[in-house]
Amino acid sequence: MPMVVRMEGAARLRGALPQHTSSALIAAALIVQNDAKVRAPYLTGTLRRSIHIGGHSFQGGGTQLPGPQVSSSGVTVAVGTNLEYAAQVEFGGTIEARNAPYLMFQVGAGTDRHWVRVRSVTQQGRPYLTPALENNQSAVLREFSETLATLIEGIE
Repeated sequence: MPMVVRMEGAARLRGALPQHTSSALIAAALIVQNDAKVRAPYLTGTLRRSIHIGGHSFQGGGTQLPGPQVSSSGVTVAVGTNLEYAAQVEFGGTIEARNAPYLMFQVGAGTDRHWVRVRSVTQQGRPYLTPALENNQSAVLREFSETLATLIEGIE
């Protein structure tokens, strides 16, 4: 004999669940955002300031990351930056001269400071976003589930 369970308030839960899921997702994404800001290399602070959760405005405008997405296949949120050089910092790569035959920059310090002229420079990656996600997976899942549970408990 089949068992039938009747749940009161299911309509209210169904109506509130997408918004609560998005809110819980943002709370969990803050863990990654904050850790990425700590890990990002610092020279002027622009890269650190530009790291945001999708759906929020970037300092200085520019392209936004998509906001939290809730669908039947799952929930997603983007954490990242709109800076052109952010991927170069995260993954490394080669910078080549485009508008002139050479790249020119100063190296050294004090009396040893001098100009260098090269056609390209290869930089090693200095990951900040990837380790922020990889090292915080359990904390992200815990924050998401605890926040969602708290929000659902508040549904009347």
